[in-house]
Amino acid sequence: MTKAMVNCWICLATLYSHRMMLVRAGHLFMFNSKLQELNNAVVVTSLTIKFTKEQLSGFEPSWADTS
Repeated sequence: MTKAMVNCWICLATLYSHRMMLVRAGHLFMFNSKLQELNNAVVVTSLTIKFTKEQLSGFEPSWADTS
């Protein structure tokens, strides 16, 4: 897993949790398909495992303010 992949995962997880207010595996896959529709040139994948703080400690999250 690359730093860019983790940054993207953190952003999408944040967006997903704020927009959907419900994080479940079934909803995650539904969200991925909608995200894939936005740009077919990008491969969208998902992980259903939980990360520990230690696993993510070497990465800095990227945030985008859309307001």
